[in-house]
Amino acid sequence: MEDLIVAAIESAEKTLGFTIPEEVWVEVLGYSVQKLEYIKKPQSYLPILFENELTDYYSRMAINLRGAMNYV
Repeated sequence: MEDLIVAAIESAEKTLGFTIPEEVWVEVLGYSVQKLEYIKKPQSYLPILFENELTDYYSRMAINLRGAMNYV
């Protein structure tokens, strides 16, 4: 499973075009594990969910920054 998690990080980094800091992917991994339990998917789904949550994390950040710029 660890290899699949590393592969998910690498794939997300390739999609995003930058290296994801460890503190971010650790936080997102924890969130992904909680979400996996909540949606009642098997453990084998974790790498797919994790990669998606990593890219979504930065998408949400970009959206929030754009929104915040409207209030400056």
